[in-house]
Amino acid sequence: MFPCTYNGIHLYFLEIIRRKGHSAPKPPIYGSSKKKRSNWINFSYLQVFLFILYLFFLLFSINNRKKTKK
Repeated sequence: MFPCTYNGIHLYFLEIIRRKGHSAPKPPIYGSSKKKRSNWINFSYLQVFLFILYLFFLLFSINNRKKTKK
């Protein structure tokens, strides 16, 4: 569908997003609950940011393909 460079970058982004999802911390333990909760929020924000970046890249690559086809 895409040239191999695009495909490689897509796979790389998806892998980062997948890993961040898996490395989400376990539910907070008493005593250090506030610290762990903020840590989880940071992970999710990073995940969302990477996903938005990935979507922009996907749109850009599709638009590039349409321009080159014409």
